[in-house]
Amino acid sequence: MRGRAGINWLLLLATNAALVGLSPLEVKAQEQPRAEQVDAKTLKEQADKAYEEGKYADAVKGYTSLLDKLPDKEEKGRLLYRIGFSLGEQEKFGEALKTYAQAKEFLPPITKVGQIKYFSKEAEHLEEDGAKLMQERKYAEAIKKFEESLRLENRHVTVFMIGAAKMLKGEKNEGARFYKLAMKKEPRYFYAHSGLAIFHDELGERTKALFYDRIGILFEPPEPNSEIIRKRIKKNEDTIFIGKNK
Repeated sequence: MRGRAGINWLLLLATNAALVGLSPLEVKAQEQPRAEQVDAKTLKEQADKAYEEGKYADAVKGYTSLLDKLPDKEEKGRLLYRIGFSLGEQEKFGEALKTYAQAKEFLPPITKVGQIKYFSKEAEHLEEDGAKLMQERKYAEAIKKFEESLRLENRHVTVFMIGAAKMLKGEKNEGARFYKLAMKKEPRYFYAHSGLAIFHDELGERTKALFYDRIGILFEPPEPNSEIIRKRIKKNEDTIFIGKNK
């Protein structure tokens, strides 16, 4: 089955601070000559580097310092999503959820296949072939197709699909790692959050499952995803509450 139907099938299967003020150092920087101040482009490059290297505290600091320098609404939204992801990786779940909510006001989350655009037709066709192979339960072959697609176009959804294939192949930890990579590449992507919620729920890691599910609900996913997520949130909230009151 070539086309969107194959991709939709796969997605359904795979996923059943406040902004801070100026610090003393920043105030001091304003008093320095302009030539000594770091420009926005350099700050963005440094924050991006920290983000890619997993230095999430540095990434949050760098991106936060850029927010008031960006007139572009979408770019501000992208930085807020990255801040949210970085806070989540530090297990600052409350702050992360607030930041995702802020980000959503600037740039909508990705909850539908139609929001995903391809630049390479060949990459799109390889991805569709991979989805067809997954329907046939040929997961190793599907992964090869997705990897070929990824080499042509480095897209978050392709990374996610590799994770989904690995999950269905029984390689749960590897699958979750690819879900996280997809989420890191595009923190707006609902299916990566939902996949991680399922993974942590199955492990009994209630707090992490709740975090990813609460992001999922925040993103206002289509049915039947929304109802499934709400039921899982209720179950995990009840389990945590009972555990705390034993």
